[in-house]
Amino acid sequence: MNTDRLSQWQADEAAVRAAMTLPPGTIPIADALTRPGIDVLGDMIAGGWYATLLDSALGCAVHTTMQTGRGYTTLEMKMNLVRAIGPDVQLVRAQGRTIHVGRQTATAEAQLVGPDGKLYAHGSTTCLIFDALPAKAKTP
Repeated sequence: MNTDRLSQWQADEAAVRAAMTLPPGTIPIADALTRPGIDVLGDMIAGGWYATLLDSALGCAVHTTMQTGRGYTTLEMKMNLVRAIGPDVQLVRAQGRTIHVGRQTATAEAQLVGPDGKLYAHGSTTCLIFDALPAKAKTP
């Protein structure tokens, strides 16, 4: 177990929680649609177990690329469990990254890793990107 890495991860988590302006998991839709995705993530925190952690990392990776007024939804998600997360595993980190972000679709991959570098699960997603705000009315 890498105790230095575990301590750093715990400090990182505390800093993220301290910077949150809303309770975990609470984002008003009007707020989410009028700001860039990377800014909205400052008010969110990933949580849950395997699929939820991976889905959060995948969604966060895609969400950080969204321009104001753009949204996305999951078209497909795949997950592979590599090993059990038992009581001896004090903390895991969900790490996601985009592979491709286009005008209509995005793909991303994520991993659940422990402070000792062990891989616990990995997954991938394909997302549909769309305009989330109504188009401005055209004047005749």
